Amino acid sequence: MLKLSIAVTIIGVIMLPLGIFSYITATYKNETRRIFVFLMGLSMVMIIGGGLAIPGAYAQQKAAQRPVSAQQRSSMSSITSQDQNEVFDGGAHQRSVAKRHFAENTIKKQLNKDYRKLGTGTLDRHQRYSH
Repeated sequence: MLKLSIAVTIIGVIMLPLGIFSYITATYKNETRRIFVFLMGLSMVMIIGGGLAIPGAYAQQKAAQRPVSAQQRSSMSSITSQDQNEVFDGGAHQRSVAKRHFAENTIKKQLNKDYRKLGTGTLDRHQRYSH
């Protein structure tokens, strides 16, 4: 809403000098000036309306950006963690699982190759490498 209020005000400010210039040109050429008077009035309404709406829209935007409480933050973090496991994550979750699985298999093969004399080993997240 703040951006809209600012845009309306800026457009009104741009229209006003153009309307004044067109009014002067129409007066000089002895043409009708009704449309230019209407456009200048419209630009004044836009300037005043947009200017009066800016403080309210700014206050509304600041209220929406208030600090988040700890309870809200924890609920938002749980929502975020759930969103990461969604189907529509672009396959990032599947790629990370596949990458981790590949790295674990590579490490397991290397450790089995290096410690062949000790027997077979397993790769475990908690114990790292065990026989």
